[in-house]
Amino acid sequence: MNQAGAFIRLSEARHHDPFSLLGRHQQGTTTLVRAFLPRAQAVSIFEGERPLTRLGDSDLFEWRGHDTDLPRHHRLRWTDDAQCEHITHDPYTVPPQVSDFDLHLFREGRHWHAYRFLGARAQEVDGRRQATVPTDDSYNSPSAEGRSVAAGVPFFSRR
Repeated sequence: MNQAGAFIRLSEARHHDPFSLLGRHQQGTTTLVRAFLPRAQAVSIFEGERPLTRLGDSDLFEWRGHDTDLPRHHRLRWTDDAQCEHITHDPYTVPPQVSDFDLHLFREGRHWHAYRFLGARAQEVDGRRQATVPTDDSYNSPSAEGRSVAAGVPFFSRR
């Protein structure tokens, strides 16, 4: 799948691996940060006020630069179309939290403790206790092409 096709599938909530597109990535000596924020008018990395650029007419934003002082778990500051400002940690800086073995057992129907990883939960990641939501495969919808999470957001998307 080419990058344009991947972005379309992402915008339709049908991409199989959003971690491959979103969050922080290295391209040689350049650091790339991408965020998908529907209804956002302006987006920046909170630490250092690094503005992200909108890609075309999409809801995808991107920053390219050097990460000498960019925290591993950076925050995003964004303004929505109602001019409300939001600051949130970029959820794609936290890698998937379910092991391949757990996924293997779950897909075979032989995981007897799936309740330990399904759904939103509080857990410790990199020494910080935080609430995590299922941005990876920790959900029970084996034939779903996409999923959505609603949490304290004053609007919703009708996809």
